[in-house]
Amino acid sequence: MPRDWPRWGIASVLLVVGMALWVAWAAPQAILCWALIAALGTGYVWAYTWRYVAENRPAAAAPRYTRLGWANGLTVLRGVLLAMMAGFLCPAARTPALAWAPAGLYGLNAWIDGVDGLIARRSGHASLLGRRLDLHFDAWGVFLAAALAVLWDRLPAAFLLVALARYLYVALLALAARLGWLTRAVPHDPLRRALAGLMMGFLAVALAPVFPAAALAWVGWFFLVPFLLGFARDAAYALHLSPRFGPLTEVWPRLAPVARLVAAGMLVLRLPEQPWAWRAAGLVLAAALALGVLPRLVSLAMLFGIGFGWMAGWWGPTAWTALVVLALTIVVLGGGGASALWPADEPLFTQRLGRPRSAAWSAARPQG
Repeated sequence: MPRDWPRWGIASVLLVVGMALWVAWAAPQAILCWALIAALGTGYVWAYTWRYVAENRPAAAAPRYTRLGWANGLTVLRGVLLAMMAGFLCPAARTPALAWAPAGLYGLNAWIDGVDGLIARRSGHASLLGRRLDLHFDAWGVFLAAALAVLWDRLPAAFLLVALARYLYVALLALAARLGWLTRAVPHDPLRRALAGLMMGFLAVALAPVFPAAALAWVGWFFLVPFLLGFARDAAYALHLSPRFGPLTEVWPRLAPVARLVAAGMLVLRLPEQPWAWRAAGLVLAAALALGVLPRLVSLAMLFGIGFGWMAGWWGPTAWTALVVLALTIVVLGGGGASALWPADEPLFTQRLGRPRSAAWSAARPQG
């Protein structure tokens, strides 16, 4: 047993007890259901960690670490946050006082997901266990977030496909292996990380009681379709149904320069209809996007702006909005393209934190 195992166990108990007190105060009718699910989920997190604790080593042939370490400990706490989030599947927990709880838990989980790998590399404590837990909790988190968003009427039922996508993919490959079909490893692809990150971010926004459900449902299709296409592309390649891996990966960045100009131009055409503050901000963002200055971050900012504009009645479910959202989504996923002036935000979307800047930059720079 790792020497710091009790420390992280106590931290887990304190987290669950703290959230239980909030639930008991805000929705006493839900506390028993919530506590049961959260306790079972927390037990599962620790049982899963214990099952693979022998992988707490940097490589298969290396000696085992004597401690879980901060990185693995935080990753385990990610799982505990998700276990508490699962408690909100209880219908009685859906109260105004707890409306922000799932979004807060999932957002904190996503933040830890962004830093635990960095901590592992900086502390020299990267491990096979950490990679396993990270992948497992990523899939579990997307499942819970999508299921909750559907259950709480924030997203349409089609988003249950997002919840199940990873598990269906793994089950399909397992079935293929059982039937004796040949499978092959799927190559690394920066687009896959961008797709996953965008979907996690969208689910966190969807869980927060900010934007109207109608807007989320309408815009969500622009995130749902490429996310599912990514899984379909990976499955087709792994099962030898597609002779090559590249089409989706190659097409998206080639569309990005055109998408930048389309989104910037259409936004400028809409500016005269907006209040002066929005016009000023819109001109700055449109210029940055057209030039390719931080194109992914600028596109994300524009998507949020459209969301707030929808709430104010300036945007709605029109063909114009659809084209702008489509163009912005292409830039977020594919980057600014080879003509982008300053795509310094590329590593944020395509690389793990803590990778040397030179390597991340060269990997993220568009090849033209």
